[in-house]
Amino acid sequence: MPIKPRVVFDTSALVSAALFASSIPGCALEKAVDHCQLITSDAVFAEFTSVIGRDKFTGYVSWEKRALFAAGLYSIMQPVTVTAEITICRDPADNKFLDLAMQGGAKYIVTGDDDLLTLHPFQSIHILSPARFLEIIL
Repeated sequence: MPIKPRVVFDTSALVSAALFASSIPGCALEKAVDHCQLITSDAVFAEFTSVIGRDKFTGYVSWEKRALFAAGLYSIMQPVTVTAEITICRDPADNKFLDLAMQGGAKYIVTGDDDLLTLHPFQSIHILSPARFLEIIL
């Protein structure tokens, strides 16, 4: 059985997927679940759960459905312990995605964030928009 490539989704891509399953980020996440191994770290998942729990999203998806999405997502992700810090991103808050990808052996980071996209490729990691990820994964 071939080894599945490891992938990191940033917070904005995960939130978009949670709120709009048929969106491009939603489709990218679905393909990643089918063809890749999603990885996360404590810092990355904590940020996602904090953002997805915001009241402003209740008009799109109920809090209960968002909580179920987060729990289901976490159950299929492989947690990675991050022990080193990268400080290359122009937005320091985005370094955690690079940390996770490097230490977790990720092949891809999926993001819509220009602060990360501008770094593509970062060492051997492809930093891709959800649309570009779909093109490559299909």
